[in-house]
Amino acid sequence: MRLSLGRSLGENGVPDIFNTDQGSRFTSFAFTNVLRESGIRISMGGRGRRLDNVCIERLWRSLKYENVYLSAYETGSEARAGIGRWITFCGQTRPHSSLGGQTPDSRYHQELLKATWEKTSQENAIFCPNNGDHLCAKARANA
Repeated sequence: MRLSLGRSLGENGVPDIFNTDQGSRFTSFAFTNVLRESGIRISMGGRGRRLDNVCIERLWRSLKYENVYLSAYETGSEARAGIGRWITFCGQTRPHSSLGGQTPDSRYHQELLKATWEKTSQENAIFCPNNGDHLCAKARANA
């Protein structure tokens, strides 16, 4: 395994973080030492992190049954292109019931805008003594 990991790092480049489960081969000194020597931070899913695994397992199941098994790809290039189209479709076009009918992309951008707005609002807020402990925008305080 150490040889495979070293070869992979040499061929594919060194990631910032290596995420694994807590299986014995991934926690061995030989394996983790290769990562440490390469300057890679190690992230291991903790016990009770089944929910993380459920999401990725559901993605793999959907990919297999909705795309791979139906397509019978003959080459790696065909598989890469077809799976890429399926992932793009699922992220940008297909509404998800768990997201209230939104696509993952639209939900991501909505949350990103919300977080940016909240951060900007906090940076531009000051204490308003007339309103107790509430914060108010500088523009309203100066009005």
